[in-house]
Amino acid sequence: LFGVGPCQPPFESGQVVVDKTLCWAELQLALWYNAHADFVYEVLWGDKDTFNIAWRRLGRTYAMTQNWCGWDTHTILQYGPGGRVLFQHRCRDKFRLGQEIFAGTPQTFEGNHFNPRLAHEELCFRLRDELRQVWKGA
Repeated sequence: LFGVGPCQPPFESGQVVVDKTLCWAELQLALWYNAHADFVYEVLWGDKDTFNIAWRRLGRTYAMTQNWCGWDTHTILQYGPGGRVLFQHRCRDKFRLGQEIFAGTPQTFEGNHFNPRLAHEELCFRLRDELRQVWKGA
C-alpha cells in the first residue's frame, strides 16, 4: 500500500531528534500521511508508523536507541542510548485543568494521579495548579 516492505519497529513519534536540513522531504511525507489520518490510521497504528514508512519510502536510513519503552502506572518511559529515561509520556494521565475528555486515549484516573517515581512530578503538579488559577480558556 505504501510501497515499502513489512513494518520495522515503530518510532515513538512524540519525541524524535531529526536534522531537518537533511530529512525535510521525509518529514513532509510523514506530515502528509498524518494529515490524511482519516484513511492512513485505518491501516496503520498512527503516527508512529507514518514516520517509519516515510523514511523507508524515500530510502533514508535512520537510527534508533536499542532500549524499548518502559511503563510506569500511566506513563510511557522512553530511554536514551545510555539506558536513562529521557522522556516521560503521560499518555494515560494527561495533565488537565478540569474534566477534559481525551477521546482517543482513555485516562486511567478521573483526576491527575501523582507518581513520585516520575521526574519533576512535584514541579509539574505545581505548574498545573498555577495555570489552573490564571487560565481563562481559549
